[in-house]
Amino acid sequence: MNLLGTYTQPQRDKLASWLAAVIVALMCIIFGSTWVIFHLYLPTIKILSHITGPNLSWPVRFLLATHSWLLPLFFYSTGVFTIVKEGLIRDSRKNRIWNATIFVVVAVVVGLVQLALYLQAEQIRKAVNH
Repeated sequence: MNLLGTYTQPQRDKLASWLAAVIVALMCIIFGSTWVIFHLYLPTIKILSHITGPNLSWPVRFLLATHSWLLPLFFYSTGVFTIVKEGLIRDSRKNRIWNATIFVVVAVVVGLVQLALYLQAEQIRKAVNH
């Protein structure tokens, strides 16, 4: 039984667009939820940094100052926007472009945060080894 074969092309495009939007929105909600509980681990970096000597880089200081509200707010609002825009924009091509753009922006933000934390961890590791 071919379920997608019973739909017309515009209906399939709309269904694919909604599926992509739901996946992107779930990804945003998961990332936002991980940042809500990540506050348990960020202070450890601050403590290790004070013990080992190197100062915290400005991206890590920024994360420590805003980790409990800025990133969750960004991810949750991006997830909500992804779903809301599906109802507002009727053109499935524009929806796919927006979904891809939102996915890339969220992936870049997550990558930048991981890079900042990795560089700080590497700086602490080098200080401990000396």
